[in-house]
Formats: sequence, structure tokens, C-alpha cells
Amino acid sequence: MSNEIVKQKTFEEKMKERIKDSIGELMSNEDLSKIVERAVEEIFFEPIIIKGSYCHGDKTEPPFIHSIIKEILTEQVKHEIREYIGLHGEEIEKIIKEVVVNGIGNCVIGAFNNNFQNSFINFQQDIIQKIQNSTY
Repeated sequence: MSNEIVKQKTFEEKMKERIKDSIGELMSNEDLSKIVERAVEEIFFEPIIIKGSYCHGDKTEPPFIHSIIKEILTEQVKHEIREYIGLHGEEIEKIIKEVVVNGIGNCVIGAFNNNFQNSFINFQQDIIQKIQNSTY
């Protein structure tokens, strides 16, 4: 029995072997390596463009690698978030309260300013119109 360590092949190496088996000796190893590298780059890392119809333009989606990473890491990220919230609950609650209070206050002030701004614009227009009508 041999105790030699068997090196795992990379995805690119596996692809290269399959293509080499299918095509035979038509391509050199260098050409085959370039094709495999380009294919991997294109498939995994370039944005996906979905052709649109006459009425709708083309749609661009993130590269395939994004969906793979999202699928793999979603549960880990959820776990880390739960753990962080568990350890920092009081801090997070304080920040949420501040955002809610300030957010509501800013909304009320914004609505108040908006309401008065419209009234002042109307008042200004009325004055301008009365001045113009009285001069002629």
C-alpha cells in the first residue's frame, strides 16, 4: 500500500483534460489552456447579458460567481448576524431608537417646511400677479 499524497486537480485542469480527451491532438496544451481560462473567466466572472425583445432592452445580471457565493454564504452570514446582535443587542437597540426618533422628527420638519414652502410660493405668485395687474 502506498502512502503518497494525491494532488486534487483544479476545475481548470479537469476541464482541460475533458476537452483534450474529446478533441484529441488537434490543439496544443497552450491553446487549450487559453481557451479554458477564457471560458472560466467568461462563465463565472463576466456579467450575464440577457437579450431583450423589441419593446424591452437588454438586461444585465451579476456574474454567475455572485449567485454561487450568495448561496454558499447566506447561512453563514445569517449566523454571524444573529451572533453579533446577541452580543451587541443594547447598542443596536439604542441606534435603532435614535434613527427612529431622528427620522420621524426630520420627516415632520420636512413636511412642515414643504407645506409652508408651497404656501409662500403661492403667496409670492399672488403678489406678483396683483402688482402686474395694478400697474397696467
